[in-house]
Amino acid sequence: MIKKTYFLPSEYNLFSYEAVRSTMITARELANKSGEIGTIVWAKNQTEGRGRQGKSWVSPPGNLYFSFIRESEQLSKNLLFSPVYITSLSLAETIEEISSSSIDLFIKWPNDLLVNGSKIAGILIERFLSFNKKDLLNIGVGVNVNNSPNNVGYITTNLKKENVNISPKDLLLCFFENLSRNEKKYNTQGLELILKKWKKYSHNKGDKLKVKLGNNNLEGIFEDIDKNGALILLLKNGKTETIYAGDVFVL
Repeated sequence: MIKKTYFLPSEYNLFSYEAVRSTMITARELANKSGEIGTIVWAKNQTEGRGRQGKSWVSPPGNLYFSFIRESEQLSKNLLFSPVYITSLSLAETIEEISSSSIDLFIKWPNDLLVNGSKIAGILIERFLSFNKKDLLNIGVGVNVNNSPNNVGYITTNLKKENVNISPKDLLLCFFENLSRNEKKYNTQGLELILKKWKKYSHNKGDKLKVKLGNNNLEGIFEDIDKNGALILLLKNGKTETIYAGDVFVL
């Protein structure tokens, strides 16, 4: 089999490091100096990686850790979830593309990727104003390529364990090829097309879910994703709840 060569699309600018505290910290520092969108920070090691809600992201060597800067208004157009869906869809398509055989890939709303029920990747998105008042998004991605962190409170896996062999750099470049294509589709056709493709990887109508909202839990049945990307949960009393943020667990 001829190995495919991947290329970084021209709208991105890649900065690579052996180690950083966090790719998100470094990406934000670079963006604050230049205000440049399309900046990518890739590091082989993070000493202070973090995930959603301030949780630490364990970063053993051999995996893929990167963050990139996009303009908030350009991507979201006042739609709260569009960057989440574009990024997670692109990552799912990337993993599917590089897999030589069928892989049981699942996106757990809104931004965790699982293979065979075990977490393999996560996405964190933060919004901030640059020094020149540009409204920017800092999007961090971590993918378990060769190693799986232990003792993190959930089951993990990695691409190598799932018989997917690729270097972190090739995975990075393949992801940005897919991301570039999906951003162009979003900018011309809107979120509806992205959601249609995203739903193929995610929850089925009727799935039983628990959603943790701070100190409260809601249990119900997955009904749908609305046109703006919020999760619609059908409760036991027959009413629906629209969820904009929370930790989802499949029951």
